[in-house]
Amino acid sequence: MAWSKNPQQKCIFWLNGMAGTGKSTIARTVARKLDEESRLGASFFFSRGQADRDRAAKLFTSIARSLANLPYKSLRDQWKHLIYQPLTRLGNSQQSSQVFTVIIDAFDECEGDQEVRKILGFITEAKRLETIRLVFFITSRPECPIRLGFKEMDEILHIDLLLHNVPQQIVEDDILVFLTGQMKKLQDDYDISEGWPGLQKIKIIARRAHGLFIYAATVCRFIGDPDDPDPEERLDLVLQDTTNDRVSTKALDKIYEQVLHNSIKKIDEVNKQKLHENFRYVVGSIVNLSDVLSIPDLARLLAISPSKVKRALH
Repeated sequence: MAWSKNPQQKCIFWLNGMAGTGKSTIARTVARKLDEESRLGASFFFSRGQADRDRAAKLFTSIARSLANLPYKSLRDQWKHLIYQPLTRLGNSQQSSQVFTVIIDAFDECEGDQEVRKILGFITEAKRLETIRLVFFITSRPECPIRLGFKEMDEILHIDLLLHNVPQQIVEDDILVFLTGQMKKLQDDYDISEGWPGLQKIKIIARRAHGLFIYAATVCRFIGDPDDPDPEERLDLVLQDTTNDRVSTKALDKIYEQVLHNSIKKIDEVNKQKLHENFRYVVGSIVNLSDVLSIPDLARLLAISPSKVKRALH
């Protein structure tokens, strides 16, 4: 956080890491902290397949949302007229010494390799701003277009942190803190006796995560599922897995198997068969599609109702 306060600091902080290492969690935490300190300039969370959240064209208009209706077409015009020029015209003001942070999460999920590299080129111009300092906190996987974009950039403009190079013990300790907090919340929500589930059980889950926050988060969502309000039983199901496989994705596969199995265990056989057929029809179609469709578009393609698509996916 100290980086975001220093007007002389490099204007871009790139947090990159493999899938599931907690980039978005960190981005949301940083955004919340900066917002509490009234230092958050803007945030944009890319998400592949989400309407308007995987397109480069929405980035700058979202950052400058108060001016988003202006008819600028190109990324260059959006950056220049909606963000850069207005900031250069502010002149001396009571906020001239402040540094504002713009958070861009999951940058690798932005469609279009050339657009990604263009955006990186544009935002380096923020270094020239004098009255208001604008810095960018960017998270992404280490995808080729993004790596090349940073490689083309002068090193004095950015700081890099690779999450998958952080020592395993530090990551495991962070996951342990996360799990402890989530279990305490479940204990309070469901009025479970004091001391549940115990540090030893939490440590087992933390070790099985193998550094993947997505595993820990999925376990917590599974245990706290409001449709089956028995977190103690669900925790026991998670702990039943005694695999010693050190491949982290194997542990993730196992928890997803448990999630899917428990999602239908209380459904009678007739409805279970209907659920299976609908799931195969919808999800099988998604697997075979060459591009992502919205739920309404997918429903029209399959000639079924949007609610049926939602039931298959949720």
